[in-house]
Amino acid sequence: MSTLKINNNFNREMNALADKLVKVELDDADRYYIGKLVGFDLTTSAIVLTNATDELKMKYSKIIIHGNMWSKIFQEEPPFPMEELGERIAKMFPAGQIKYQQESNTISILNGKIIVSENGVEGSGPTAERVNRIFEQFLEEIK
Repeated sequence: MSTLKINNNFNREMNALADKLVKVELDDADRYYIGKLVGFDLTTSAIVLTNATDELKMKYSKIIIHGNMWSKIFQEEPPFPMEELGERIAKMFPAGQIKYQQESNTISILNGKIIVSENGVEGSGPTAERVNRIFEQFLEEIK
C-alpha cells in the first residue's frame, strides 16, 4: 500500500471522527478527556474538543490538546449503522441500485444520484423524498 493511500485513509478515519464523542487518552495513562471532536491539525496532530470532561469530572467548554500530549483516541459512541439502513432502503429498489460504500460509510442510490450519509440524504425528487422518510424513521428507531 502506498504512503499516499495510507495518509488518505488516516485522514478519512480522522474525518469520520469529526463531531463524534471521543475519549482522548493523554501520554500519562491515568489522564483523559471525553468530548466532541471538532478539530484536528494534520501538521501538529493537535485536536480540539468541545463539551469535554476529564477523569476528575471537571467540565470544559473547549479544550485544545497538543499532538505530543495525547496517545490514543477512542470513539465513545457506536458508529452509525449505515449498512442496516442500506438494507432497509434496498427493499424499495431493484437489485443493484443500492451500493453501501464502507470506506465512506455512505449509501449510493441510482448510480450516485442520491447519497445517504449519517448527516442526511443528498438528492432531489420524489425518490430522494422517500429515501429521506425512511432515513428519518430509522433515526427515530435507533435513538
